[in-house]
Order: sequence, then C-alpha cells, then structure tokens
Amino acid sequence: MKLTLILAPVLTLFSTFAIAEDHVDCSEKLSKGFSQDSANYHVYADLGAEHSTDVQALILANRALEKAGCLRGSAEVNKIRCKKIVPEEDHTEVCYLETDIGYFFVTQDYIDTANVIYNRWD
Repeated sequence: MKLTLILAPVLTLFSTFAIAEDHVDCSEKLSKGFSQDSANYHVYADLGAEHSTDVQALILANRALEKAGCLRGSAEVNKIRCKKIVPEEDHTEVCYLETDIGYFFVTQDYIDTANVIYNRWD
C-alpha cells in the first residue's frame, strides 16, 4: 500500500514516500556516489506541534531525500519507531525509519534543525 508523505491524521506505520523513482539512483545520491555507507543531513525542522512524532520523522526524512537530490516519494517506508532514550527528557527522542533503500535515524535539536542520518543497506 502506498501513501503520500503528508498523511491523514491517523498515521499508518507502513507507508511510502509515494512517487516512483529509480531507488538505486536515490541510494547513490544519498550515499554520495556509494562512496560512504552513511550520510548526515541537516534539515529545517520547525514543524510545530500539529504533527505526531512519527509524521514529523517522515517529513524530515523526506526533506533529507530532497536535499540529496532525490525525487519526493523515492523511498518506501516499512517501519517507523520513535523512542526517548531518556524517558523523562523530551529532547532525547530518536526516530528510526526503515525503508527499501536503507534506514534513517532522525533527531531534532532545540532550535529549528534536525539531523537525519541515512544508512544504506549492504
């Protein structure tokens, strides 16, 4: 099932950045020509409180895809999990997104930036 990135109010954990593109091409762009197994992308993260954490992670991962030069919708998301590493500290939340082209870790800072780390599958 494919869904667009901007999801309905109820988040389905199995969703898609929903436009077809050659996935190898996007993986190549994200890994800078396959020269590295992972890459860090700093993206604008001022999303407000109207989105759930899972939806925010999807939006931020999509911004990293676009920053790398991939078409919007070029990765199919299979799993999303967000968790606070220190339960009582909101700023320790990390999201894991598993896709068909690799997996992402998403964290946000105190201001308006997120770090999206892409790791390609071997």
